[in-house]
Amino acid sequence: MSRGSGGGYDRHITIFSPEGRLYQVEYAFKAVKAVRITSIGVRGRDSVCVVTQKKVPDKLLDQTSVSHLFPITKYLGLLATGSTADARTLVQQARNEAAEFRFRYGYEMPVDVLGRWIADKSQVYTQHAYMRPLGVVAMILGIDEEKGPQLFKCDPAGHFFGHKATSAGSKEQEAINFLEKKMKNDPAFSYEETVQTAISALQSVLQEDFKASEIEVGVVRSEDPSFRVLSTEEIDEHLTAISERD
Repeated sequence: MSRGSGGGYDRHITIFSPEGRLYQVEYAFKAVKAVRITSIGVRGRDSVCVVTQKKVPDKLLDQTSVSHLFPITKYLGLLATGSTADARTLVQQARNEAAEFRFRYGYEMPVDVLGRWIADKSQVYTQHAYMRPLGVVAMILGIDEEKGPQLFKCDPAGHFFGHKATSAGSKEQEAINFLEKKMKNDPAFSYEETVQTAISALQSVLQEDFKASEIEVGVVRSEDPSFRVLSTEEIDEHLTAISERD
């Protein structure tokens, strides 16, 4: 939107334009894509897998300190796409909220409750002039005791939905088109199929073959509900299986 035509409606978070748009919230969505990272999440029969690119912006940085995957509790994981600075503050608050929930109710915070809390927080950020929306799309994964594997996505506007498979970032729409074809008949993927579908979707969208060090993979499984980030050796095994299959 050009500065001259908007009548200043993009100067404030809390003012709707005559078309009913909040430009600052739309800019937050653009900030997520501007990072030029694509993330993908896939839910299988007994597991959930999220995959994202791992770009180290400077050769002097320690690679182990660059990550978009965060454990919230032992059983809940979060994949943040967008501004890493915004992601870290969101993760810290989510960890505090999950610890408070555990202390108050005596059991672990369910996946959907954490997703709703993050979405509510994001939505409040669109209502106050002294806050700006966080430039982060968060995917939350975990195993629900009653419903099984769960994958939720929360965006800067406060949308909150459960997904069979989803994507976020610079090539989000291309990835969603790919995943819609893969999930067309509602397949019940095994753990290996879930991981390999997520990785191959990212490879297909970006049209490149990855090394294990160039992507991050986070998983939860019903048999072991702890959130885990796969090692480069484990990622290598899945990449080899994908190349042999194709």
